[in-house]
Amino acid sequence: MNNNNKRNQVCGLDFIPLSEVEVLNMPGNNVIRLSGSMTKIPISAGEFIEESSNGTPVKQTLSAVVTDTGRDNNINLRSLLSKEGILIIHLTNGIQKLWVLMNSRY
Repeated sequence: MNNNNKRNQVCGLDFIPLSEVEVLNMPGNNVIRLSGSMTKIPISAGEFIEESSNGTPVKQTLSAVVTDTGRDNNINLRSLLSKEGILIIHLTNGIQKLWVLMNSRY
């Protein structure tokens, strides 16, 4: 992704806890559909950087500025993002990226 292209900046984030994700995988179809109850994460700005080698992503970095920094929202976001789940990253060029957030508990 070209980081100098403002049309490719992050314009929205949604989160679905993994326990609530429904997956539809039809044999013979190369598309997998995900659905579930999404929680919108209010942001005012965001950046998604993806470095690749031979066409394969090797490093991805996401940063976002949350618009509501009140105590209650902070507690809710920490609770939400402490769960395993799917983060949907909306880019201003219309592309959506999916991140799977897994928590290691060792």
